[in-house]
Amino acid sequence: MDKNASSENEKKRRRDVRTGCQAKLRITKQEDEKWLVNSFKDTHNHDFTMTPTKVMKHRSHNSFHRSIEGKSLMVQFGQAGLKPSQIKKVVNTMKTSNVADVTSKQCADLLSEQRKQHIGKEFYGLIKHFQDKTLVDSDQYFVVDLSDDV
Repeated sequence: MDKNASSENEKKRRRDVRTGCQAKLRITKQEDEKWLVNSFKDTHNHDFTMTPTKVMKHRSHNSFHRSIEGKSLMVQFGQAGLKPSQIKKVVNTMKTSNVADVTSKQCADLLSEQRKQHIGKEFYGLIKHFQDKTLVDSDQYFVVDLSDDV
C-alpha cells in the first residue's frame, strides 16, 4: 500500500478533553426581541478552575490572537519578514502575562489570511516602492502605463 494512501485513512488524533458534563444553559430570542432562558442545568461532574493563571489557558479564553492588538502585532512582524515561530516568541514576550500565549499556527493562519486579502494588490506596493526611490534619487526615473494597449 502507498505511504500517502495509508496516511489519508488515518484520523487526526485530538487529546480527549470531554468529561461528559451535563451542565447546560439554553437561551433563545423571542419574537418580541426579549431573551428567554429555556433551560438551565447546573450539574457538573468536574472541578472548576479557580485560579486566573489556569483559566486563561482554557480554549475559550484564548482570544489574544483575534484581538486588534494581537493581529496588528503579528501582521507588523510578518511584514518585517519574521517567520510564524519567531512572531510567536516576540508576541508572547510583549503581551501581558494574564493573556494566553499565541501559537505558531495562529500566527501562520493570520498571515495566510492577510496574504489572501492582498492578492492582486501587490502591484500597488511595487509602484509605491519605485515612487519612493525617485524621491530619494533624482537620477531615478519611473513611469507606469496602465492603458490596455499592448
